Amino acid sequence: MNFYNYKGELLKEYVIKNKTDELLNTDELRSYLLQNENHYAFVWLVQDLDEKSKSILLNNKYLEEIIDKDDKALYKFNAIMQSYPACLKNVSEKVMSFVIKPYNNNDYSYFDFELATQVFNYILKNNPHKIYLISYFSDDVLKKLLTYENVLILSKNYLFNDMFNKFEPSIIKYLLNYDVVRKIINNYSNNQLVYFSLVIKNISVEDELLNDNNFIKKVANMENPNIYRNIINNLSVNNYELVNKINKSRTKYLNEKISNLDSNYVFNEYINLYKNISEKGIDSTSINQIPIELLSNKDIIAYNDLAKISTLRQFEYVCDNLFEDYTYNVLINLKNITEFDGKNPYLNEGVRKLYNKILNFDKLNKEEQLDLLKKSIGNSITNKYYDDFRTARDLSYKTIQNNLLNLNERKELYDKEKFISSVSVYKLDGEDFVSCVHCGTLNQKFKDTISLSIIGSNHIGVFNPDGIIFGFDNISSDKIIHSFNTDSFTNGKFGTDRVNKIYDVHDLLKETKSCNEILYDTKRDPIKPSYLVCFDNINEESYICSVNNNLPILLINSKKYNKNNGMYETDKYQESYRKEDDYYGKRL
Repeated sequence: MNFYNYKGELLKEYVIKNKTDELLNTDELRSYLLQNENHYAFVWLVQDLDEKSKSILLNNKYLEEIIDKDDKALYKFNAIMQSYPACLKNVSEKVMSFVIKPYNNNDYSYFDFELATQVFNYILKNNPHKIYLISYFSDDVLKKLLTYENVLILSKNYLFNDMFNKFEPSIIKYLLNYDVVRKIINNYSNNQLVYFSLVIKNISVEDELLNDNNFIKKVANMENPNIYRNIINNLSVNNYELVNKINKSRTKYLNEKISNLDSNYVFNEYINLYKNISEKGIDSTSINQIPIELLSNKDIIAYNDLAKISTLRQFEYVCDNLFEDYTYNVLINLKNITEFDGKNPYLNEGVRKLYNKILNFDKLNKEEQLDLLKKSIGNSITNKYYDDFRTARDLSYKTIQNNLLNLNERKELYDKEKFISSVSVYKLDGEDFVSCVHCGTLNQKFKDTISLSIIGSNHIGVFNPDGIIFGFDNISSDKIIHSFNTDSFTNGKFGTDRVNKIYDVHDLLKETKSCNEILYDTKRDPIKPSYLVCFDNINEESYICSVNNNLPILLINSKKYNKNNGMYETDKYQESYRKEDDYYGKRL
């Protein structure tokens, strides 16, 4: 069949142009679209076909075939859920069980009421532990779905486990209209966490409660500094005076804790939790908010465990006092700052020593740890900390801007022997280079942001090596939003939930997994490509784009470079990255 002659953008254009029922019903076409080299053609096709054609192509049998035969099934379903969620109505249980697998939770916002109801009922029946997924439905759909009857079902089983943590504030406010929900809250009136959750979501709570000394003391005496910081951050939006009162009370609380450390620097309140004096120690369930990772799933905690927990808490209090941020964020940021400073010195010596002391808190002796904690109380250096982080990022982005290949300055790369009508060809055959690229389409339209990648002598992995690859030599460092050494799943947004790391451009290439992502702001000033990139051969799409836009082509001999193309399992990498850097608990 004729479609076998096409790939990528051209395959998509062919199918759209010849979208007969007979073609769309062809098993050969469906199988061809499942081949790895046609993955993006499938995604683009699902986005651009009209709904009638999508309904013919994406029948239940084909959806099951995608699940069974395609190792990129999650990505294909991501495209389907965004572009044509209607095809998921009345599908088999096999397909529905795949739909509710976590991938991109934002996709659930595309569901209409009918499909959302179907998913809701399926989850209640088969996967009640995933009921939190309904929180990703759109507000309009949720308000229709959360009838009194459904809320009653949820309230008996799941509501207070998940609603405050997962639902948006607008939905919680909507739920508060139901007597059954208000009744549950009243029944939980002695549980401060319910009220704290409301505060965290910036949902109105009676002023009398917030200004009550009892409430102030409960917040100030929060054992876990990360929960405390979450509450303070949210209260700070509209309750500045209240936050000042809490901070004063917090200072008193921490000083009392320090004064009650025993001779081995264990917090006295932990000692008081012993149920009885015995070699068994204490029941781990009796300690409020203790980091579980230190307990190794023990049922019984020994005295040595209390010492580790006390050391960890001291460290967390230091991070909270000095940086007014979550411990994990502080560690990641300080590690980034100091590693970058080690290769590109910019910190003053006193700050450098302080940052390194904090990063190596577990290596300090007990007296040094306590001294650092005492000096941290009431001595925030938040502004300095954020200035240092921003400076490191700015310097790192400048290394990208300053190292980019500019073909006008590299005339020696011009390939005189490669004559192609109307196209100038430059060739890289092992030479050192750094290039900024974007894998796009013939009719590329750049929105508010664009996802770029850095390739170079150490690594030439890109998102779609067989498509059209635009090259840029004119990016500005002040418009880079973030860099990440693999796909950060920004999807055109201005941010990501992935942990950012600060690299100079060469370290970024060394640490890249498959392909990296540089999120770039094009809202204020559109970006224009300087050339096109092809690997080994000039494909037809790139030739057409080159002629139409008067762009030269950079032809890279991939055999002379480290080639590592294809998708990388970012979530698994992100998980390992977190485990690697979340070492402050492990080392204690």
